[in-house]
Amino acid sequence: MLQSKSTKYISEISSFFSSEEKSLETIFKVIKGLNINRLKIGIEEFPQASYRKSDLLTLCLLFPVFSIENVCRYIGSSLQVSFLSEKDTLYRFKNNPLFDWRSLLYKLNRRISSHTVNDDSPKCLILDDTDFPKTGKKIEHVGRIHSHSLKGSQLGIKALVLGYWDGKSFFGLDFSLKKEQGKNEDRPFGLTKKELKVQFKKKRVSLTPGKQRVDELLLSKIDNGVSLITRAYKKAVKFDYVLTDSWFVCEKFIQVALNCKAHLLGMAKMGITLYCYNDKQLKTHQIIKSLVRDKKSKWVKCIGMYSAEARVTYNDVPLKLFFFKSSHKAKWHVILTTDCSLKAVRAYQIYSIRWSIEVFFKEGKQHFKLGKSQSRDFDAQIADTSLSMIQYNIFSLAKRIEAYETLGGLFEETQKKALELTLWQRIWELFIEISTLLAETFEIEPNEFMSKILAMENKKQNKLISIFQRTVSNAA
Repeated sequence: MLQSKSTKYISEISSFFSSEEKSLETIFKVIKGLNINRLKIGIEEFPQASYRKSDLLTLCLLFPVFSIENVCRYIGSSLQVSFLSEKDTLYRFKNNPLFDWRSLLYKLNRRISSHTVNDDSPKCLILDDTDFPKTGKKIEHVGRIHSHSLKGSQLGIKALVLGYWDGKSFFGLDFSLKKEQGKNEDRPFGLTKKELKVQFKKKRVSLTPGKQRVDELLLSKIDNGVSLITRAYKKAVKFDYVLTDSWFVCEKFIQVALNCKAHLLGMAKMGITLYCYNDKQLKTHQIIKSLVRDKKSKWVKCIGMYSAEARVTYNDVPLKLFFFKSSHKAKWHVILTTDCSLKAVRAYQIYSIRWSIEVFFKEGKQHFKLGKSQSRDFDAQIADTSLSMIQYNIFSLAKRIEAYETLGGLFEETQKKALELTLWQRIWELFIEISTLLAETFEIEPNEFMSKILAMENKKQNKLISIFQRTVSNAA
């Protein structure tokens, strides 16, 4: 069994870069600082394997840096030259139902949080769902899901994601995948019985991490969301607010936030829910009508909106409703919170933090292939989603350290430096190959030939290297 491979490989790769190349240097420092090689992440089921799980985890985390989209693209890449592992090793790693990716995410997030500075800014859990479109009906547990962005259905899996805002940055904390039953009994999950029959199937032992993930597939979004928040609280994640959109603002979420000694802050629906206001049971549109009539709405310059607020109770729980609209003709929107001490502007500012999860979805899908795994094995879907979240978190911390304006800017700079590494590696391989050939042609020992090259003047060495670099760049 190889010892401390993760640190060893990162040291070898990072040695290609000078101290001036800050983007990659920071990424490597963050990964090394996580001490992944010391993580206890399960027993190795393949004693004959040359790699520990921590080594393979480190390898997978480096994929986006080297523009590697999946395991197939890894074969023959410059990264494989350093790690030497074959694709079957990585497939076994990702398809393993005994690997507890959820616990790993929490462990790594705790290590990441140790590198951040706590302040008085509000700490928030942010919950939202997103679509993971798929292209193959044979993918395990895939089905038709309703897409709000497409305003229709598509083939895929729905992801419920829990994120954490520490006051400055967003980090992916936990997630759960789910499929939608649908209303047509003849086409469960939007597929025919024939299509369901040919789907990939795999038996999993009860109480294993893989089986627990499968059991979550049919839970409702509300029950799943409550479970995610409760788990974060039990894992000692400190938060002041739970931020959600209107889908999750309900009695269960009000209760779970209070049980976790935090507050719910979310966009409520201007619907039929009755709140007790001035000893009357009123709907939200009736409450705002009363506020406007009593001239309690006003223009708030710092947020550029009209605002009004009302203290209400719902099932004996005191709440505060904040109404906002951008102009006279616009429709009112309402934000609900259990924190009755908040003022309208502060409530609006804290709720705006929820937008960070939308940024996470966009950048995660663009740069880290979030939800784009096309593996048939559901365990691999969990693995790839977890890896995307860890990669995002590492880049998010690196962006914070180096003060890049956007995570995308850091990502592009890092990939550029990784490409230079790839080119230099190809230059070196070409250099060694030609040098060996020349040594054989002139019947000189290869070591002696290399010694003479290294003994050349710097000017001549640089000229020789420049020729090789130009050749490989043109070939690329």
